[in-house]
Amino acid sequence: MRSVHVSDVLAVARALRAVPEAQRQGLCAEMIREAELADRYMRRLGKPHPHWGNGTLRDTARRRPMGDALCFDDPQSCRCMAAVMHGLGIRPRSAHL
Repeated sequence: MRSVHVSDVLAVARALRAVPEAQRQGLCAEMIREAELADRYMRRLGKPHPHWGNGTLRDTARRRPMGDALCFDDPQSCRCMAAVMHGLGIRPRSAHL
């Protein structure tokens, strides 16, 4: 997966905001995996993956329905952002390189 920036975290969090809370952890893991696979595809073939994008989390997330804009004073928004940070933190060590 390409380097993760704030815009990536926010895009994934907005995609998580669009689904019920019970589905968020699984969806987050799915988007991370898709971004990793899309990055491999992009590096190998020199073009974005047709379904998962260019290897950034933001591109993977934006291909899904988006929830409402995020606000730091909204508990749901904060839980979505925390879910993204948690998902990134539990990736295998080799995935951080």
